[in-house]
Formats: sequence, structure tokens, C-alpha cells
Amino acid sequence: MTAAWSRHGVPGGTVARLDRRSVEPVDEDEDFRDWLTGLPNRAAFRRRLGRLLDEAAGGGPSVSVVVLGIDRFAAVGPELGHRVAARMLVHVAGQLVARVPPPHEVASLGNGEFAVLVTGDVAEVVSTAIAVDVIRALQAPMTVSGRPVRVRARAGITSTRPGQGVDTVLENAYAALALTQR
Repeated sequence: MTAAWSRHGVPGGTVARLDRRSVEPVDEDEDFRDWLTGLPNRAAFRRRLGRLLDEAAGGGPSVSVVVLGIDRFAAVGPELGHRVAARMLVHVAGQLVARVPPPHEVASLGNGEFAVLVTGDVAEVVSTAIAVDVIRALQAPMTVSGRPVRVRARAGITSTRPGQGVDTVLENAYAALALTQR
């Protein structure tokens, strides 16, 4: 099993990859990267989740998924400008990268949504702690063009069960996210 954590291309951050037990090539193919944040994208996330589910089915560590959504993100561009929307995405990506410890992994799913893959014996507990920490961190306003902008986010968390596929896990995470709508 490879325990990997990626910190890719978040502006102002560092670019690094830490592999704990084995060397696995990093997909630098732009088809698997979010162009704005540099994080793995939805396709990379789905592929990695599939691998982790296969490992879990073979007795590997348990897996939980956190899907984090920025509230009203679709309205940010038209209301505040696309530059603000882009800065918001980069800000959220930076907060996630800073707060998600190895061996857990962060991805950008697009449209103001991010995901965290959490693995280990206490994945359910850790995923909840990560979600709470990130949401609290995002409550502090970010500054764009000299003015404060608040980011509100919510999270849906699901723990996987033996035999579940990628689609089922994502459906469950999105269903949990939908339950948090205000």
C-alpha cells in the first residue's frame, strides 16, 4: 500500500509529494490536475479512490471521504467577479493542503467542491476532525483587493463499506453534503 500526500502547486505554497512506503510516479499529466489550484482533479480522485477501495477490500486500511462545498459558489463570480472566485478557490485549496496531514489526500472536484481521502483505522473520526478544522479555518475572512471576503463551506462525510464502488461512495458523500444545506 502506498500512503501518499500531495501538495501540488497551490500558489504561495510548496510543491512536494511524500510517499511513505513505496515510490509511485506522480501523475503530472494536466488531465489529472486542476489548472487553478494544481491539486489532483476529479478524474485523479476517482482513480485514487478506486485503488484505495480495492486495497480496503483486500484487508487494507479503511477509507472515508469528505466532500467540501463552498456555499453559493456559483453566485460568487457573477456577484463579486471571477477574480474573486478564483482567489477563493486557491484560498480554500491552501487551507485544505495546510490542514490535511499525511497520509490523507486532497483533490479539487471543480465548481467550488473539494474532496479529502482519509485512510486508516480511525478514518471516520479523522475525517470529521479534518472537516471541522477546515470549516473553522475558512470562517476567518480572506482579503481580496483590500476588502474582506467570507468563505462559507459545508462538508459531507461518508465511510466506505466492503464492496462499494467509487460511484456509490461519491453518491453517499454528496447525499451527506446535501443534508447540510442551510
